[in-house]
Amino acid sequence: MLINLADLLVRFLMVMAELKWESLVRFYLREEIASVDDVIDSEAADSRSSSFSRVSRALERDVAQEPSFDPAWRRKWEKCYHPYGCFSTKHPWTSAQRPLALHPEPPEVIRPVFCLYTRRNPTECYRLKTNETRRLKESPFDRTHPVALLIHGYLDHGRKPWILEMKTELLKLRDLNVVVLSWLGGSGPPYTQAVANSRLVGVMAAHFLAFLSREAGTRIEEVHAVGHSLGSHLASYIGSSAKDMGLGKLGRITGLDPAEPHFEYADPRVRLDPEDALFVDVIHTDGAPLATGGLGLLQPVGHVDFYPNSGTRMPGCDFSLHEALERENGSVVYGLTQFLSCNHLRAVEYFIESINSPCLFLAHQCSNWVEFKWGGCVDCGQRGEKCARMGYHAREAWEPDFYEGESRQLYLFTDQQHPYCRM
Repeated sequence: MLINLADLLVRFLMVMAELKWESLVRFYLREEIASVDDVIDSEAADSRSSSFSRVSRALERDVAQEPSFDPAWRRKWEKCYHPYGCFSTKHPWTSAQRPLALHPEPPEVIRPVFCLYTRRNPTECYRLKTNETRRLKESPFDRTHPVALLIHGYLDHGRKPWILEMKTELLKLRDLNVVVLSWLGGSGPPYTQAVANSRLVGVMAAHFLAFLSREAGTRIEEVHAVGHSLGSHLASYIGSSAKDMGLGKLGRITGLDPAEPHFEYADPRVRLDPEDALFVDVIHTDGAPLATGGLGLLQPVGHVDFYPNSGTRMPGCDFSLHEALERENGSVVYGLTQFLSCNHLRAVEYFIESINSPCLFLAHQCSNWVEFKWGGCVDCGQRGEKCARMGYHAREAWEPDFYEGESRQLYLFTDQQHPYCRM
């Protein structure tokens, strides 16, 4: 019964009605979003595009009737948006793993926002815009510091508590230009449309990085993109687009439980892949089958893939829906999020804790979870190549020759509550 309930709830999230999305956006506005401008670019929309925007309709009280339009464009193979290029729905975007592929919605509908945080403005978003050089020069952006790009996934926005906490921990660790990419205008339901929108947002973000490279001397190989769920695959599109634009490879992509629906065993061009950055590390925490409520990939897709507690069920997430609602003081939104996404969000929590924790989150390479669980893998190798730290510091002991064409899969145990790392 519990498995069936989880499956039904997950599938509901995939096809959530627009009315429910509007209610969720209003909840976000009331509970999490201080300024709408921090999550959707209001300056980019004209009156016509506002009428098409799902988020705008959720925010506006008096809404003009949305014009009907001919859906024939969905039957075309390709849709183009200057200057971002054309987006096909042919193979590999349509395949056995994803029988339905849509085109991205227009940029003026999605309207992503790039929020800059530094040690000079650790709590207040400074909005940067592609090709607005004056705004960049007047900003707290420091060209001598690397860029960390934080990316949310489906049904999320750039003011989620986990994003703000991650930003704070990163700035506590070192001087960085932390940029939060918020794409609330495109991350809503249905899931298939959000998946399509992530492709365009990835290209738009690559153009943003090209602007930083050109005007501020940002070194692309020093950019670290951190994406959760669908945001992990969006990060891969940033990496592949940057290569296509001649910028070179991103320095690093960290995938925090990359989304499974429409991505598992799909073509590498469609999903996160080691070719998307110089170093790709992945934390898997919700890799159980979708039918049992799993939302994340189990397939290894990085240079190193970490599987804490087998990568499927995390300690501390074995509670009922009723218990989840009680924990969140009866809030249906937060209660359902806890119930459905506890395992999925653990990757985020592990990564945040790893940033400034004295505990190493040390993981060992092993052929499978069962062998590791029974103590079969304790040797780190002569050069330490069989061990790695899960989380922010995963790259510190990494050497390119450790990668021999296949992902290194590493395992570790965690505790059921914070602090999760075991000494």
